[in-house]
Amino acid sequence: MKPGMTRVLFAAIFMSLMILASGTAWGAMGEITAFSFRSAQEDVLGLERSLEPDGEPDVHFVLSLKGIGAVTDVSIKAVDGTREWDTARGSSNWALVIKDATGKTLTATSGMPIAPFLGFATLNLYLSDDGAAFSQTREYEVSVRFIDGSTATARTEVKGMPDIFKLPGPAQEEGSDLITATAYGIQGRDVAGKRETLGKDGANDAHFRVRFTTISVVDQITIRNVDGMNAMWDTIPGNGVWAIAVFMDGNLKNRADGSVRFSVDGDTTLDLWVADNGAVSGGKTRFEVIVQFNDGTIFRAIAAPGEEEPEAGEGILSAKLFPPETTDVANRGESPGADGNPDWRVDMSLSGQGTVISFIVRGVEGSVAEWDTLPGNKKPIIVVTDKAGKVLNSSSGTVSIAISEKKDLTLWLDDAGALADQGNRFRVIAVMSDGRTFERIIDRVVFVPGVPPKPVMPSGAVENIQESSSVRAFYMGKGPRNLVGKGEPADIRTGLDANPDGHIRLRLVSLHGTINSLTVESLDGKSGSWDTIPGNQSWHIAVTETATSPMLNKPDGSFSRNVSGNSELHLWLADNGKLSADPSNYRIIVRFTDGRALSQTIF
Repeated sequence: MKPGMTRVLFAAIFMSLMILASGTAWGAMGEITAFSFRSAQEDVLGLERSLEPDGEPDVHFVLSLKGIGAVTDVSIKAVDGTREWDTARGSSNWALVIKDATGKTLTATSGMPIAPFLGFATLNLYLSDDGAAFSQTREYEVSVRFIDGSTATARTEVKGMPDIFKLPGPAQEEGSDLITATAYGIQGRDVAGKRETLGKDGANDAHFRVRFTTISVVDQITIRNVDGMNAMWDTIPGNGVWAIAVFMDGNLKNRADGSVRFSVDGDTTLDLWVADNGAVSGGKTRFEVIVQFNDGTIFRAIAAPGEEEPEAGEGILSAKLFPPETTDVANRGESPGADGNPDWRVDMSLSGQGTVISFIVRGVEGSVAEWDTLPGNKKPIIVVTDKAGKVLNSSSGTVSIAISEKKDLTLWLDDAGALADQGNRFRVIAVMSDGRTFERIIDRVVFVPGVPPKPVMPSGAVENIQESSSVRAFYMGKGPRNLVGKGEPADIRTGLDANPDGHIRLRLVSLHGTINSLTVESLDGKSGSWDTIPGNQSWHIAVTETATSPMLNKPDGSFSRNVSGNSELHLWLADNGKLSADPSNYRIIVRFTDGRALSQTIF
């Protein structure tokens, strides 16, 4: 067949596809026959959304398709949510370059044009990485969208390549002592908008705080999701990504175009504000904060949920819930007054300028109970007192409290059972006369300073295990080490099996004391338990200080360690098949010699 006739035939077939694609009965226009990793040698593009070669090797996948149709979009993601790449213009994901079998590049800064195929097609997919994804063995999924709206997916595993993909400079993983990051959620400040330049947009911003120690020049900051909903903010002008407002010591550090370049000297704290796209307020997404310096060094940390509002600036600095003692000034009605039952109290500190016109305490997990200072809505009263114990409510329950700089207040609540339930969590909200609102999750206080720890409970008593944001546990997968076997042999060093252990990274934040045991237990009570307590039939936990250091347990499996401030441990467990299948069905309990038992669900 002559070349001209071939082109005419292909054009006719493609036009037929266009017509068929508009019909409601048309099915998938293609299928994936193969998806495989090829190499990591060629340099095709740069990091993030850059399509310019950067002198570093890129990952090369080969994708084979079969059918009669046209491809409109291709994306690749790490199945565990570490990173995602695509061809969409303006996307917050990293860029993906596609070439056909002849080496012709099909993608551009404007995205991917429609790519028709007839019978079979081979696409070469190239993507970059800074070490966050391909330094470890992971499974990857490719998704292909066809012109009729149908999609096809396939997966493949790629072995880790730490020798090729390394974090630049002394980059710090989440959990490093050199950098920490905290996510405080939506707060009462509006300094960033849904655009690349700074400025108010009428909605309160999400607040992140990052702390690190170095002497250098900050050149770039990025915040992005590591799971959940896609989200990304940065200080890079002209790339379409929403801006980060960066404050140090209360001073804005951004230039007019949103970029940053400022020196830091030693211990540094940065407050970062971003316009929320729903990922922060949705509450189901974790974020990574990345700080890049002018020498190429990169610090990074997973942002931990913030239980304490920053001490600088306006807002609720602290809010702590204490059980009843003797004070009785509140009741289940809407005006102050005793009812014969001692009240629960919330000790709180506010900072800022203005007048508080109402307080609200609202259940955010578990109970929907609510208290306030608003009359006529049938919600039980919050009685507010100052440091001297003076009641600040009017006879109708309302408040009008002037705030200048910092003010300490106490809120008194009559409980019908919701506050006593350890599984419930609550938020306190302060409403200002100018419309601003300050919010904060209330911390439960179990051990009150000055009160001796409770004695060890008798056999059969229920232990008071307190969920704490200071305990953070991350399931890292299986291996690479094999330190412990199944069961509880008399000597933890014996009974090894041939299987790599489940690996949990445990981070303790601002905790002081002596740990006397660690426990990992299933939330359903049916999927197994491990601990460092000898002789109780639970499987052993091997504990190391780093991912490569020696085991810290005694031969009988017991473990004890003094901690002060921030610290990190690595736990190794013989997998029972259920732990690796669903790590989120387990929690870790850290017990101290003073009687504290702090827990957190494993991420």
